[in-house]
Amino acid sequence: MRPNFSVFIFVVFILMGCSQENRNVLEKVDAIMEANPDSAKVLLSNIDRTALNESELPYFALLYTQAQIKTDIPLDSDSLISIAYAKYGTDRHGNLGIRTNFYMGEIFFNQEKYRDAMRYYLKTFEDSNRLSNDYWHAKAAERIADLFYYACNYDEAAKYSNEAAEIFKKINRQINHKYTLVQLANIYVNNGFADKAFLLLDSLLNLSQKQNPVDTAFLNYIKLPLITSMIRSNRLTEEIIDSIDLDLNGMSDFDIINTVILESQVNNLINRSSKSKDILKDVSIFSHSDKDKIRILYARYENAKAIGDSQLALSLVDSMLYYQNKVAEDIIQESVTGAQRDFYSEMAVFHSERSQFLKKFLWVVILASLLLLSFIIIIFRLRIKAQRAKLDINMESLLTMKAYSDRLTKEKESLEKSMLENNNVIQRLDRRYEESIKNMEALRKTLSDKDDMVDNLKLILDDKEQHELEQAAIVENLFKEKWTTLDTLCNQYFGLDNSELTAKSVITNIEKEIKKIVSKKGLADIVEATDKYMGGIVTRLRNQCPFLKEDDISFIALLFAGFSVRSVCMFDGITYRNFYVKKSRLIKRIESSDAPDKDLFIEKIK
Repeated sequence: MRPNFSVFIFVVFILMGCSQENRNVLEKVDAIMEANPDSAKVLLSNIDRTALNESELPYFALLYTQAQIKTDIPLDSDSLISIAYAKYGTDRHGNLGIRTNFYMGEIFFNQEKYRDAMRYYLKTFEDSNRLSNDYWHAKAAERIADLFYYACNYDEAAKYSNEAAEIFKKINRQINHKYTLVQLANIYVNNGFADKAFLLLDSLLNLSQKQNPVDTAFLNYIKLPLITSMIRSNRLTEEIIDSIDLDLNGMSDFDIINTVILESQVNNLINRSSKSKDILKDVSIFSHSDKDKIRILYARYENAKAIGDSQLALSLVDSMLYYQNKVAEDIIQESVTGAQRDFYSEMAVFHSERSQFLKKFLWVVILASLLLLSFIIIIFRLRIKAQRAKLDINMESLLTMKAYSDRLTKEKESLEKSMLENNNVIQRLDRRYEESIKNMEALRKTLSDKDDMVDNLKLILDDKEQHELEQAAIVENLFKEKWTTLDTLCNQYFGLDNSELTAKSVITNIEKEIKKIVSKKGLADIVEATDKYMGGIVTRLRNQCPFLKEDDISFIALLFAGFSVRSVCMFDGITYRNFYVKKSRLIKRIESSDAPDKDLFIEKIK
C-alpha cells in the first residue's frame, strides 16, 4: 500500500507542475500579445491542448483566437472562441469578458453577420466603458464605426470613430490613433465632406513624412483615401497624377478594387479612357459582393461616358439599378442600427425586470415586517391586559383583608411595589408602541420613494418611444432615397436638348425605359411601395379623403415618395403650370376636409 501511495503522490505533483507550467505560458502569451502576436501564436501552438484543465482551456481559446486574428488569419468559425465565451461571456470576468465579447464580434464580422457582430461589439463597448478600460472601449467604438460605415449610416459611423480617436489619443496609442483618423477621413469622403477629409489626410501625411524612421506601411495605407479625397474635392492636378504609383501586388481584393477604380478615374481625367476600359475588365474577377459590383459598374459607366459609348452606359445604368436595389434591401434586412436599438432595448428590459423583482421583494419584506409588528403589538396588549387584571384582583384582596391584623401590612406594601413596577412596564410598552408608529411612517416614506422610481421608469419608456419614432423617420428617408436614380434619370431626360443628333439616340433609349416605368403598372407599383414603406399613408389618404380620384391619389403618392416636379410631370404627362395648379387645388381640398391626418398629408405634399 505504501509504494502505491507514493506513486500516486508523485503523479499528482507532476500534473500540478505541468498545469502550473501551462498557466505560466498562457500568462506570458497574454503579456506579449499586443506587441508581438506572431511570437504569441508560436508559443500557443507548442502547448498540448489535451493537457489543459477546465480553467485553462477557455483562456487558451481566447488567446489563440486573438493571436490568429492579429496575425491576419481569416476566421469564419466560432467553435474556438465559444469555449472562452461559455466561461467569460458574463459581466463578472472583467477584462477577459470584454475581450471575449470583442472577438466573438470579430468572428461574426468576418462572416458578414453584422447584426450579430454589433451585439457583441456593443457589449464590449458598454462593459469597457463601465469598467474604465479605455483601450477596449476605443477598439469597440472603432469596430462599431466600421459596421455603421458598411450600413451607409455615416453620421453614426463618424460619431463612434471620433470617440475611438479621442480615446486612443488620450491613452497615447499613436498608431491606433492615426489609423482611426484615416477611418474617419473615409467616412467624411462618403458623407460628402471631401474637403474636410483631404485636410485631415494631408496633415497626417505631413506628420508621417517628418517622422524618423518613416512609417512606410502607413504611407501606403493612406495613399488610396488621399487620392479619393483629392478627386472628390477637385484637387488632383496633372503633376500629382504623373507622380501616382499604384502597386496591386500584395493587396487584398477590396484594396485592389479601390486602387483600380482610382486608376480608372485618374486615366479618365487625363484622356486615357481606353486604358481604363482594359483595367476594369481585368478587375471584375475580384468582385464578390453586390457593393463591389456597383462600384465596378459605376467606374465602367464613367469610362463609357468618357469614350462616348452611350449604349454601354445605358445598359450599365440598368445593372447598377438592379444591384443598388439588392444592396438597399440587404442594408434594411441586416440593419446594424436595428441591432443597436435591440441591444439597448434588451438592456432596458433587463434593468426593468430587475427593478420589478426588487420592488416585489421589498413589498414582501414590508408586509412581513408589518405582520410581525402587528403580532408583537397584540402580544404586548394581551400581556398588559393580563397584568391589569392581576392588579385588580390584588386590589380586591387588599380591600377584603384590610380589617385583618398588622401582619398583612407588609403584603400590602409588597403589592403596591409590584403595581409600581407594572406601571413602569406599561410605560415602556407605550414608548415601544410609539416607536413602532414612527417606523411605520418611515416605511410609508420608503413606499413613496419607490413610486417616484416608477415614474422615472415611465419617463425612460417615453424616451424609448421617441427614439423609435426617430428610427421610423430614418427608414422613411432610406425609402425615399431608393428612387434617387430614377428621379435623376427623369430630370436628365426632361431637360435634354433635342437639337443634337447624338442625343436623339440616347433620348430614344431612355424614353423607352422611362415609358416602362411610368406605365400604369409602374405607377401602381410606386404607389403600393409608397404605402408599404411610409406607414400605410396612401391607404389612410384613400380612407380619409374619399372625394379624391385615383389619378389624384397617384399624383399625391409621387409627392409622398419624394419625386421632383419634373418626374411627376413625366408620370402625369402635364406641364409645370398644370402641376402647380393641380398641387394647389389638392392641398386646398384636403385642407378644407375633416380628415384626421390632413396636416400630415399637406406636410408630405409640400
